[in-house]
Amino acid sequence: MVTLDLPEWVEHIPADTPIHLLDYYYLLHVLRVHDGNRSRAARAVHLSLRTIRNKLHELKALGFEVPEARRGISTGGERKPRARPALIVRR
Repeated sequence: MVTLDLPEWVEHIPADTPIHLLDYYYLLHVLRVHDGNRSRAARAVHLSLRTIRNKLHELKALGFEVPEARRGISTGGERKPRARPALIVRR
């Protein structure tokens, strides 16, 4: 017999939740794991950023509380400078 260890967040989903809403619960979980960063969440679940945004708009329309978008790792509002690519000289 195979046993399945479910993640802790699954235990908080009501048993009568329609199956089509389970991906929304998972998406909210992934967003929490990635501190609300939609780009990192999209990469983690192998979806496009546009798909993530569309699903979040659907969630808001259904009355779910969606975390605010955040950029990168939280650094108190400061942005890290981007590394400039090395200049390639061709001869």
